[in-house]
Amino acid sequence: MRNVAMGFKLQFAPTGPIFQVLARLKGKGAITQDQMQLARKIFYVCNQAVHGRLVSRGEAQEVIDAAEVLFHQYLDWLSWGFDDNWKPSLPH
Repeated sequence: MRNVAMGFKLQFAPTGPIFQVLARLKGKGAITQDQMQLARKIFYVCNQAVHGRLVSRGEAQEVIDAAEVLFHQYLDWLSWGFDDNWKPSLPH
């Protein structure tokens, strides 16, 4: 999300809360409400797991499903004509 924010020329603290980055991306129209909610869910559950808190199998599966959706959208974001003209590679 920070890479997407950089592509949209949003200023943010590199170590600031990711939820603020998401809110700023949403405010700029770079992501939708649904994308923001999916990303928030991913970051919330992963943060819980990283800090040793219990994550249910259902929560883990939701994160896997959401991450798959956002991954493909992330590749699209990176090819939206940001300065380096990055394009995703084609599958072999």
